[in-house]
Amino acid sequence: MNGTSSNQTSAEASQIAQSDAELLRSVSYQDVAPSSRKAVEGTPFQHEMTVSSESDFNSSVRQKTVTIKVFKGAETNPRSELRLTRYSAEQTASGVPIGTIIAWASLHDPTDGVWLECDGRTCSEYHELCGVLGTSTVPDFRNRFLEGSTTPRTVLEAGLPNITGTFPNNDDEYKGYYSGALYSTGRAFSGGWKISKRRIAP
Repeated sequence: MNGTSSNQTSAEASQIAQSDAELLRSVSYQDVAPSSRKAVEGTPFQHEMTVSSESDFNSSVRQKTVTIKVFKGAETNPRSELRLTRYSAEQTASGVPIGTIIAWASLHDPTDGVWLECDGRTCSEYHELCGVLGTSTVPDFRNRFLEGSTTPRTVLEAGLPNITGTFPNNDDEYKGYYSGALYSTGRAFSGGWKISKRRIAP
Protein backbone atom coordinates (compact mmCIF):
# COMPACT_ATOMS: atom_id res chain seq x y z
CA MET A 1 0.00 0.00 0.00
CA ASN A 2 2.84 2.41 0.82
CA GLY A 3 4.31 1.95 -2.64
CA THR A 4 0.96 2.60 -4.30
CA SER A 5 0.42 5.72 -2.19
CA SER A 6 3.89 7.01 -3.00
CA ASN A 7 3.37 6.48 -6.72
CA GLN A 8 0.08 8.32 -6.60
CA THR A 9 1.70 11.20 -4.73
CA SER A 10 4.48 11.43 -7.31
CA ALA A 11 1.92 11.37 -10.13
CA GLU A 12 -0.06 14.20 -8.55
CA ALA A 13 3.14 16.22 -8.05
CA SER A 14 4.09 15.62 -11.68
CA GLN A 15 0.69 16.90 -12.83
CA ILE A 16 1.22 20.09 -10.84
CA ALA A 17 4.68 20.56 -12.38
CA GLN A 18 3.29 20.04 -15.89
CA SER A 19 0.51 22.54 -15.18
CA ASP A 20 3.07 25.09 -13.97
CA ALA A 21 5.10 24.50 -17.14
CA GLU A 22 2.07 25.15 -19.35
CA LEU A 23 1.42 28.43 -17.54
CA LEU A 24 5.08 29.36 -17.90
CA ARG A 25 4.92 28.88 -21.68
CA SER A 26 2.30 31.61 -21.87
CA VAL A 27 4.57 34.10 -20.07
CA SER A 28 6.76 36.28 -22.28
CA TYR A 29 10.49 35.61 -22.11
CA GLN A 30 11.35 38.91 -20.42
CA ASP A 31 8.77 38.24 -17.69
CA VAL A 32 10.12 34.81 -16.72
CA ALA A 33 11.23 35.14 -13.10
CA PRO A 34 11.80 32.83 -10.11
CA SER A 35 9.11 32.30 -7.49
CA SER A 36 9.66 31.28 -3.89
CA ARG A 37 8.22 28.11 -2.38
CA LYS A 38 4.51 28.40 -1.64
CA ALA A 39 1.44 26.23 -1.20
CA VAL A 40 -0.54 24.94 -4.14
CA GLU A 41 -4.10 25.95 -3.29
CA GLY A 42 -6.41 23.07 -2.46
CA THR A 43 -3.62 20.47 -2.30
CA PRO A 44 -1.06 19.21 0.25
CA PHE A 45 1.72 20.31 -2.10
CA GLN A 46 4.08 23.26 -2.37
CA HIS A 47 5.94 24.45 -5.46
CA GLU A 48 8.80 26.76 -6.35
CA MET A 49 10.52 27.91 -9.51
CA THR A 50 14.16 28.83 -10.03
CA VAL A 51 15.60 30.49 -13.14
CA SER A 52 19.18 30.12 -14.33
CA SER A 53 21.35 33.01 -15.45
CA GLU A 54 20.68 34.12 -19.00
CA SER A 55 23.14 32.78 -21.58
CA ASP A 56 23.67 32.83 -25.33
CA PHE A 57 21.95 30.15 -27.38
CA ASN A 58 23.42 31.58 -30.56
CA SER A 59 24.51 34.98 -31.83
CA SER A 60 20.96 36.34 -31.82
CA VAL A 61 19.04 34.26 -29.27
CA ARG A 62 19.31 34.26 -25.47
CA GLN A 63 18.11 31.47 -23.18
CA LYS A 64 17.10 30.73 -19.59
CA THR A 65 16.52 27.36 -17.93
CA VAL A 66 13.60 27.21 -15.52
CA THR A 67 13.40 24.47 -12.88
CA ILE A 68 10.01 23.69 -11.34
CA LYS A 69 10.00 21.69 -8.09
CA VAL A 70 6.94 20.30 -6.34
CA PHE A 71 7.11 19.18 -2.70
CA LYS A 72 4.62 17.44 -0.46
CA GLY A 73 4.08 19.47 2.68
CA ALA A 74 7.33 20.42 4.39
CA GLU A 75 9.43 17.75 2.68
CA THR A 76 12.88 18.89 1.56
CA ASN A 77 13.17 16.54 -1.43
CA PRO A 78 10.85 17.34 -4.33
CA ARG A 79 8.31 14.74 -5.44
CA SER A 80 8.57 16.11 -8.97
CA GLU A 81 11.17 18.22 -10.75
CA LEU A 82 10.80 19.59 -14.29
CA ARG A 83 13.21 21.70 -16.37
CA LEU A 84 12.11 23.95 -19.18
CA THR A 85 14.30 26.09 -21.44
CA ARG A 86 12.92 29.41 -22.65
CA TYR A 87 14.36 31.44 -25.52
CA SER A 88 14.31 35.13 -26.33
CA ALA A 89 13.11 34.39 -29.88
CA GLU A 90 10.39 31.78 -29.56
CA GLN A 91 8.10 29.98 -31.97
CA THR A 92 4.71 31.57 -31.35
CA ALA A 93 3.01 32.71 -34.54
CA SER A 94 3.65 30.12 -37.23
CA GLY A 95 2.33 27.16 -35.25
CA VAL A 96 5.14 24.81 -36.35
CA PRO A 97 5.21 21.86 -33.91
CA ILE A 98 8.37 21.00 -31.99
CA GLY A 99 10.25 18.33 -33.94
CA THR A 100 9.31 19.63 -37.39
CA ILE A 101 12.03 19.12 -40.03
CA ILE A 102 12.41 21.60 -42.87
CA ALA A 103 14.83 22.12 -45.76
CA TRP A 104 16.50 25.51 -45.28
CA ALA A 105 18.51 27.25 -47.99
CA SER A 106 20.48 29.67 -45.80
CA LEU A 107 23.55 29.32 -43.60
CA HIS A 108 21.64 31.31 -40.95
CA ASP A 109 18.90 29.71 -38.85
CA PRO A 110 15.27 30.84 -39.23
CA THR A 111 14.39 33.66 -36.84
CA ASP A 112 10.88 32.48 -35.87
CA GLY A 113 11.87 30.09 -33.10
CA VAL A 114 14.84 27.94 -32.15
CA TRP A 115 16.11 25.50 -34.77
CA LEU A 116 18.87 22.88 -34.63
CA GLU A 117 20.76 21.59 -37.64
CA CYS A 118 20.17 17.87 -38.21
CA ASP A 119 23.81 16.89 -37.83
CA GLY A 120 23.60 14.35 -35.00
CA ARG A 121 24.29 16.89 -32.24
CA THR A 122 22.98 16.46 -28.70
CA CYS A 123 19.65 18.07 -27.81
CA SER A 124 19.46 16.85 -24.21
CA GLU A 125 18.70 20.34 -22.88
CA TYR A 126 15.53 20.54 -25.00
CA HIS A 127 13.26 18.20 -23.09
CA GLU A 128 10.19 18.60 -25.27
CA LEU A 129 12.20 17.84 -28.40
CA CYS A 130 13.72 14.77 -26.75
CA GLY A 131 10.20 13.62 -25.93
CA VAL A 132 9.25 13.84 -29.60
CA LEU A 133 12.43 12.17 -30.88
CA GLY A 134 12.64 9.48 -28.22
CA THR A 135 16.38 10.17 -28.02
CA SER A 136 18.73 12.91 -26.84
CA THR A 137 20.35 13.57 -30.23
CA VAL A 138 18.91 15.04 -33.41
CA PRO A 139 19.05 12.97 -36.62
CA ASP A 140 22.16 13.24 -38.79
CA PHE A 141 20.95 13.99 -42.32
CA ARG A 142 24.29 15.15 -43.70
CA ASN A 143 24.92 13.63 -47.16
CA ARG A 144 21.66 11.68 -46.97
CA PHE A 145 18.23 11.71 -48.57
CA LEU A 146 15.09 11.64 -46.44
CA GLU A 147 13.05 8.48 -46.92
CA GLY A 148 9.78 7.58 -45.24
CA SER A 149 9.70 4.49 -43.02
CA THR A 150 7.30 2.73 -40.68
CA THR A 151 10.18 2.31 -38.20
CA PRO A 152 11.29 5.59 -36.54
CA ARG A 153 15.00 6.45 -36.51
CA THR A 154 15.82 3.84 -39.17
CA VAL A 155 19.00 4.62 -41.13
CA LEU A 156 19.57 2.94 -44.48
CA GLU A 157 23.10 2.79 -45.78
CA ALA A 158 23.80 4.36 -49.17
CA GLY A 159 23.68 2.20 -52.30
CA LEU A 160 21.23 0.64 -54.71
CA PRO A 161 20.00 -2.97 -54.37
CA ASN A 162 22.17 -5.58 -56.07
CA ILE A 163 19.99 -6.60 -59.04
CA THR A 164 21.26 -9.60 -61.02
CA GLY A 165 20.02 -11.85 -63.81
CA THR A 166 21.12 -14.02 -66.74
CA PHE A 167 19.98 -14.45 -70.33
CA PRO A 168 20.94 -16.79 -73.20
CA ASN A 169 22.20 -16.10 -76.68
CA ASN A 170 19.80 -15.52 -79.57
CA ASP A 171 19.07 -19.17 -80.38
CA ASP A 172 15.41 -20.06 -79.88
CA GLU A 173 16.28 -23.30 -78.10
CA TYR A 174 17.73 -21.31 -75.20
CA LYS A 175 14.81 -18.94 -74.70
CA GLY A 176 13.90 -20.55 -71.37
CA TYR A 177 17.27 -19.80 -69.83
CA TYR A 178 16.40 -16.49 -68.23
CA SER A 179 16.81 -15.88 -64.50
CA GLY A 180 16.82 -13.17 -61.87
CA ALA A 181 15.70 -9.74 -63.01
CA LEU A 182 15.59 -10.65 -66.72
CA TYR A 183 12.98 -12.47 -68.76
CA SER A 184 11.90 -12.95 -72.36
CA THR A 185 8.86 -11.22 -73.86
CA GLY A 186 8.47 -14.11 -76.27
CA ARG A 187 8.66 -11.79 -79.28
CA ALA A 188 11.41 -11.92 -81.88
CA PHE A 189 13.61 -8.84 -81.92
CA SER A 190 16.57 -8.21 -84.19
CA GLY A 191 16.90 -11.90 -84.97
CA GLY A 192 16.61 -12.99 -81.34
CA TRP A 193 14.57 -12.44 -78.18
CA LYS A 194 13.82 -9.04 -76.72
CA ILE A 195 15.26 -8.62 -73.23
CA SER A 196 13.12 -6.68 -70.77
CA LYS A 197 13.48 -5.66 -67.17
CA ARG A 198 11.46 -7.61 -64.65
CA ARG A 199 9.52 -5.75 -61.99
CA ILE A 200 11.04 -6.77 -58.67
CA ALA A 201 9.26 -4.44 -56.23
CA PRO A 202 5.78 -2.92 -55.81
